[in-house]
Amino acid sequence: MSMRHEHIPGHTPHEHSREEGKSSAKSHTKHTSEKFSEEDRVIEEGLQAIYGDDRSDLHTVERDGSRVTRLLTRLVLMLAFVAMLAFGGFFVYTKYFAQSTTSKPLIMSVEAPAEVKSGEKMQIIVHYANPSRTPLAALELDINLPAAFALSMAQPEPTDADELIWNIGSLGSHSDGQLVLEGVWLSSVPTTTNIQALAAYRPGNFNSNFSDIATATVNTLSSVLTLEVKGPETAVPGQELTYTATVKNTGLQTILAPHIALALPEGFLLAKSVPALEPGADAEWTLPDLVPDGVTELSWTGAFAADASDIRQFGIVTSVPEGDRQLTQASGQWFTDVTGSDLQTTLVVNGNSDKATTELGGTLRLSLRLENAGDTEIDGASFVLDFKPDSGVPLVWKSAALAGGKLTAAGIAFDAATVGTLKPGEKKTFNLSFPVKTELASTDVDSWTVTAFVTNGDNKVQTPPFPISMKASADLSATVRFYSESGAPIGEGPLPPKVGEATTYRVYWKIDKAVHELENISVSATIPPDVTWDDRILTSTGNVQFDAATQTVRWDIATLPMNESASAEFTVKLIPGEEDVATFVKLLSGSVLSATDAATDSLVEAQADTCTTEVPEDTFAAGKGTVVE
Repeated sequence: MSMRHEHIPGHTPHEHSREEGKSSAKSHTKHTSEKFSEEDRVIEEGLQAIYGDDRSDLHTVERDGSRVTRLLTRLVLMLAFVAMLAFGGFFVYTKYFAQSTTSKPLIMSVEAPAEVKSGEKMQIIVHYANPSRTPLAALELDINLPAAFALSMAQPEPTDADELIWNIGSLGSHSDGQLVLEGVWLSSVPTTTNIQALAAYRPGNFNSNFSDIATATVNTLSSVLTLEVKGPETAVPGQELTYTATVKNTGLQTILAPHIALALPEGFLLAKSVPALEPGADAEWTLPDLVPDGVTELSWTGAFAADASDIRQFGIVTSVPEGDRQLTQASGQWFTDVTGSDLQTTLVVNGNSDKATTELGGTLRLSLRLENAGDTEIDGASFVLDFKPDSGVPLVWKSAALAGGKLTAAGIAFDAATVGTLKPGEKKTFNLSFPVKTELASTDVDSWTVTAFVTNGDNKVQTPPFPISMKASADLSATVRFYSESGAPIGEGPLPPKVGEATTYRVYWKIDKAVHELENISVSATIPPDVTWDDRILTSTGNVQFDAATQTVRWDIATLPMNESASAEFTVKLIPGEEDVATFVKLLSGSVLSATDAATDSLVEAQADTCTTEVPEDTFAAGKGTVVE
């Protein structure tokens, strides 16, 4: 039975076992040494190829840098250095060199408020600068200020105060300056206005001049002047109404001579105002100067006409003067709702319901219609027709047809008995006629108004003043004489005119009874071929000329005042022929007048008959007009 020896922990093996182990280990080491010597050689060669000779400590393995890596690293460092050089050069160039050639030699701007109130003080600043390294020479600034800006102070003061020009002169590199202008801004509201600054200069490295411009825009949206309008919101025709307008200066500057213009609605009859207006003048007022926080008030009183109804608007505008025009500052409106009257009154003159014209020697026809537009009967109504002015109306009153009315100091009156009763919906018309004078006296007027004042119990209404004017007209006469009015001969030659012999006649033109002033007056006529121009001219005004090419005589006058006359005279010569025997020979064709009425800007025309050798106005030459052999 064999025994297996096991190693027991803590027990030392037998000696022969250790000897066997040693012998076996030596044999194994020798074999291994031989085996690894060849492998070591191969590894040595690999390490030599990878690490070279520097491997003193192979227990610490480090990878050596390759040549490619070192080359790339050096290249990156070199490129970074070049980039730094380029950036530095670019910075130096742009700061010290490029600016002098690429930047503007002059920078300029205008500083002003974008919005400003009309009437307030404001400041305008003009900035200018030279950002370059090159100095500027001969710098000149020209400031174009709008009329809205009233300059009160400039710092520095301009070289040319009238033209607002500053001669700055030289401006060094990287230097600047400014102009400060102060004044009061006064402009229409609303409006947009430009302020302009012009510059002329010469850079130090140029021989030519440069220019520049800068602008600023100012919007005027309100004013220091405020306007408030008040009045009744409802009314009936004939009711006395009072309206007020209050103007206040909310600014710090005095506003000179503020102006108020009032637009009255149709049908409103203005009776009085404070301040008072001149008779017939437009509803406009020039108020006293308004100091800061100053307040002024105006008022107007009147009534709506009998035919007025619905909503009526008053418009009012306040402005300030600038030369020959007004600058609007504020505007306002007021609305009044007018309830129509039961007694409707309508006035018609010569077929017109708003205005009418008549002529000398004509007839003025007037109709007043009353209508009961209510639901109840009207009894006891009366009315008066009032003509204004009180005197000088060119009507023949004693020949007027008054339709039951009576001529009184107040006008043509119709009492309640004449008017009678008006049932609901009933209408009554009163027709009157007035002959017009044939000539205007020096005290007569050429225009007037008629107003109907109607009373119905406690209610009083009136029609708007109805304007009536004379038509633009003038009389033209053309006469021929051989003898003067006293019988002295003013013609020459045989009378009656004789065949083959020359007889001269004096021709007279006269313009008379001119209604309104006349302008650009021209009178013309032609003479027949067998009549010649004798060129002896005498005029009270104007100029007479003869055109031989057209055989036309022409008399031109620039102006002729109302009710004044003008005259002209000249001589013509007649040599009759055999064919003229026993006939009246024509000396002048029909004369034609053309002019412009200065009051109405309308055309005025008149004519005169043909003149012959009959000369009916010359009593001393009567029966001596036919040609004899």
